[in-house]
Amino acid sequence: MKFILPIIILTSLFLTACTSNQPVAHSTQNMLNQKFIDELKNGAPLYFNKNSSEIDSKYLIYLSAAAEVLNRNPHFILALQGHTDSSGSASTNKRIAYTRANAIRSELVTQYGVSAEQVTVEGVGSVNPIASNDTADGRALNRRVVATLKIK
Repeated sequence: MKFILPIIILTSLFLTACTSNQPVAHSTQNMLNQKFIDELKNGAPLYFNKNSSEIDSKYLIYLSAAAEVLNRNPHFILALQGHTDSSGSASTNKRIAYTRANAIRSELVTQYGVSAEQVTVEGVGSVNPIASNDTADGRALNRRVVATLKIK
């Protein structure tokens, strides 16, 4: 009698798993992608090292999630807004900010098959800091590209 309840529970779990339309791994991947998509809708910052436009591999999950949405929805765009710390001249910072944002755009187009028309690029430079440029940590936070998913 004490084994009946565990057998019923195990049987119902087995039957549920066997009749599910999506594999568990696929469902987990969808939930993970949805997390990154939600962050992109709110504007996800992707940070860069000083004097670099190289995309850190930890941000590739954001690019993958964005590409999935963009490739399935031609009415969506990804707005990329590049920012820098205050080191250097205003014109140099705008160029670096644009170069970083464009590096992300290029990666999306060449590696993920996203239409170039679905990705906008803007180099803002150092005019919108999110942290103090007086410290190394603050400057690191200001070296970013904000990626935002939008509807055209």
